[in-house]
Amino acid sequence: MDSHDVSYVSPWELKPHELNFQIYQDAPDDEFLESVKSLGILEPLVALPDNTILSGHRRMVAGRLLEMEAVPVMYYTKEVGEDEAIRILILANRQRDKTNEQKAREYRVLKGVESRMAKSRMKSGESVKDEEPKGRARDIAAKAVGFDWRTAEAAVTVVEEIDAALEEGDEERADQLRHKL
Repeated sequence: MDSHDVSYVSPWELKPHELNFQIYQDAPDDEFLESVKSLGILEPLVALPDNTILSGHRRMVAGRLLEMEAVPVMYYTKEVGEDEAIRILILANRQRDKTNEQKAREYRVLKGVESRMAKSRMKSGESVKDEEPKGRARDIAAKAVGFDWRTAEAAVTVVEEIDAALEEGDEERADQLRHKL
């Protein structure tokens, strides 16, 4: 993001990133809505030029639910590829309280992103930039979500079992697995 200019945009013009719900599966709770209602949106959302949100999905939903005319948005002005956008989406959520399931979902996605980005750099002969993390994709992804890689891999296995239980319509089994996680 080269510029820190804040624009005010209708929350209905913004588009959620497709991965956000897959990873976090949450919406603003009553406490969050009450906070936005009384204080407004204190931190701008972050979006790509096409209005796809990278940070601030719950703030966007709150803006819609509270029928706000506009919400503050900062736009990326530099070109951002899909893998970089996914990386930003996950890393922008570092401060939030997350369940182990959400961390496992972040890890699974981020490990793929880091692996693809490393392969792309190798093909092009590009080296890792100083500000980018170095190491194996699994280690970088695990560290970013607050796990070691073995714990992250085990958690992903449980998440895959949760997803299978949900596909079969077995909500009770999915909840048992979530409790285990």
